[in-house]
Amino acid sequence: MKKTILISFLILSFFTSKSQIISVTPAAIDTVFLDLDLENNSEVVRLKIKVANLTADTIGIKWLRVVDEACDSWDIPIGDNNIHYFPAVSSNIQLDPDVNQPMYLDSLETYDFFQVEIYPRSNAACCEIKMHFSLADDPDNILATTVINANVNMDENCENEIPPLNTENAAELAPIKVFPNPTKDYFNLTTTEVFSSISLRNILGQEIINYSYSMDGQYNISNMPAGLYFIQLQDEVRGTLKLLPLTINDY
Repeated sequence: MKKTILISFLILSFFTSKSQIISVTPAAIDTVFLDLDLENNSEVVRLKIKVANLTADTIGIKWLRVVDEACDSWDIPIGDNNIHYFPAVSSNIQLDPDVNQPMYLDSLETYDFFQVEIYPRSNAACCEIKMHFSLADDPDNILATTVINANVNMDENCENEIPPLNTENAAELAPIKVFPNPTKDYFNLTTTEVFSSISLRNILGQEIINYSYSMDGQYNISNMPAGLYFIQLQDEVRGTLKLLPLTINDY
């Protein structure tokens, strides 16, 4: 019985120690971009990941990018502490194209600027991007993963594209302002434009409240938790016309 307990303890200790070699943060990134100009082929979204060596030794790290088929048309280059790679490179250790550049971290070192770039290349979509991390000398044993759920110009259900604000509409809507901002109980809009609806959305792009538009109306947010939100102005014909940031205070 004691022998069985000892063996079980050693097995548990082995897998526990393996899982504590590398840390990546955040483990998940949900990012929504509702107004990217997809006619601009150089439009880019940049995301940062922290990669940490939790051991007392210098280690070589392999990373692997895995992307949904829905976003095959996106270019997603990676930058680590060695190189900023072209999108064709899905791992810093691979055969085709031939790459063998482990990401070395010294004892207890954290690299704060591991970068994932998203170039939509005129394609609105929702997709999942996984960044797997393992040791260069044990590449098939994934020790940590960051999952990125990216939404570019799609609605919250990822079913319909949200048209971006064009130059003509931008000039037309330039005078729109939201006040008071920050606020606690309500907000107003300064505009002569008529909208079909106004939505309050959180930083993930999820709709929290939908208001019917009324000229010089007040819009109640008294029951909302403090934080950063976006006011989405919508037109039945032109779709989303503008996003306005709104800060809600709890005092």
